Amino acid sequence: MKRDATGNAPLVEASARGLGVRPSDLAPCELGLAHPNKGGMSVAPTLADLPPHRVPERLGHLREGASGADGDRVWVVGTAAFVDGAFAQGLSLRVTSATHAHVEPDDQRPFAQYEAHLAATATLWTVGEP
Repeated sequence: MKRDATGNAPLVEASARGLGVRPSDLAPCELGLAHPNKGGMSVAPTLADLPPHRVPERLGHLREGASGADGDRVWVVGTAAFVDGAFAQGLSLRVTSATHAHVEPDDQRPFAQYEAHLAATATLWTVGEP
């Protein structure tokens, strides 16, 4: 993900390279709500599990085919097992495969509130690359 202005946290933005969710990954319903089990921000359990285009090219020695932007960083949250469960306030992790999960709302809520919960996790992320 991109770095924020301080360089110490991921950039909060609704993009594939930001801390946020793209409309194609979870769109609000007609009432403006975000729902659990409908998608969310994609995450992977390890750097090696990320798609190559999400790994900065400079880390090609760690991930074959790495072709991501070199200004980006690979960020991690904690060291807990990669399993379904609570992620942070208002958020849950829903594992969809051994190499992918969604950070979703833990309950139906206004979409803007879901986005705010994602943004509030910025300080939890640390650089997860050598």
